[in-house]
Amino acid sequence: MRKTTFSIASAYIFCLGARWARGFFHLPDQIGMASSPPRTFHRRPLPEPAIAFSSSRGRQLFSEALAQGGLACFFRLIEQFHTQGEPAYCGLGTLAMVMNALGVDPERVWKGPWRWFSESLLDCCEPLETVKERGITFSKVACLARCNGAHVEAHRADEPDVSLEDFRRAVRKTCEADPEDENFQVIVASYSRKALNQTGDGHYSPIGGYHSETDQVLILDVARFKYPPHWVPVKTLWEAMCRVDQETGRSRGFMVIGSTTCLKASRLALVWRWPECSTKAKQAASTLSGCSKSFSQALLADPLPQNASAAAAEVIRRALRFIESPQMPLTVVYKVPEGQSDQEVVEVAKALGRFGDGLNRALGDECFGIEDVGDTVEELGPNRVAASVLAIEPSLWQQALGTDVAAQAAWEVLRPLLLDFLQVLKKDIFVLQQQWADLLTAREEMCGAICSGSCERACVQAEPKREGY
Repeated sequence: MRKTTFSIASAYIFCLGARWARGFFHLPDQIGMASSPPRTFHRRPLPEPAIAFSSSRGRQLFSEALAQGGLACFFRLIEQFHTQGEPAYCGLGTLAMVMNALGVDPERVWKGPWRWFSESLLDCCEPLETVKERGITFSKVACLARCNGAHVEAHRADEPDVSLEDFRRAVRKTCEADPEDENFQVIVASYSRKALNQTGDGHYSPIGGYHSETDQVLILDVARFKYPPHWVPVKTLWEAMCRVDQETGRSRGFMVIGSTTCLKASRLALVWRWPECSTKAKQAASTLSGCSKSFSQALLADPLPQNASAAAAEVIRRALRFIESPQMPLTVVYKVPEGQSDQEVVEVAKALGRFGDGLNRALGDECFGIEDVGDTVEELGPNRVAASVLAIEPSLWQQALGTDVAAQAAWEVLRPLLLDFLQVLKKDIFVLQQQWADLLTAREEMCGAICSGSCERACVQAEPKREGY
């Protein structure tokens, strides 16, 4: 048998050739170890029953819907059509698009001198890093819209008084309205892509039109890197909204979002006092039912005086202690445009001071330690506690006080006083009361049960909730 030998030069040439082959053919460095580059995508084929907006049938539906008057909201939305900036930013991307279409002034600087909604400004109800990893729930999207100056009617598909026909009426109302109407409204759909035979699951996008003859809506999908805008049957979209969100245990749904000339961004907002999974957050009553229970316990910890005014003053003092205690998970902050002196914020703070002073006089007691405010935002802190009191809806006060005779007598004194806040505060207090319900309801849905002092499910280090690709 003849032996085959290689010279040193031949071996060197062989190695050079192998290295060239690996580079040219993208071969692995080691034989038997396959490389695994991350899988990437450039869009997805749009499956039935959706009809692509730019297809011949899609264009025909658009033309007919325009003739039928079903595209009242389309043109304002298309002016602001936005592609979500992160795979899990569909809720934020949709909301930024809708708020700009509604003409809402964020009263905060986006970049340079420009006040404009972008996803980066929508961080008052949930940290952006959390949304980036896990997405955002239905209640928190509604909360974001409200605290940034929009009027929101939120409807989950599993609510007993919400039906397919209610959804269809809302679609017709927004899509067939007068496009010049100042009370312009938009529907945001929260739905499962699975019901539309699309990849992924939970998604948000606005509805841009309605074709009455075929009963189809035009979804302006903000994940344009994945699917184009498309038409789908109303009934199919409703079924997609009926799917349960595993994060909350509730169905998805739709929101009717609007803005009027009198609605602009609130100067007050409720935010979580501590990071979601911190020790203090676990000690707080961070759900609607849990917070209501803790509030009631704080108000009725000891017998109240028999005198109605004295009992009312004692209820306020106990409420203030609750607001400052670890059991209260939310706190009020002022929203100030970046780099600007905001006289309107000062006026709101002064109005809160006058409210507290008026309540003190009416009860003949120094319940509030309200300080005179200055002319700079940094001096406005002391009056935020008054805003926290007003953020609690009257129905929650009444529920917390229960049926105790002395407590009911105190409520009869307090009720007109808590409702008699100054006109300048009405919009801001309405937003706070809506936020109170939205934030605590969202946390309760995440917990899946009443949490008394902790929220274990919400604080589990869960896998990131990303939209499927």
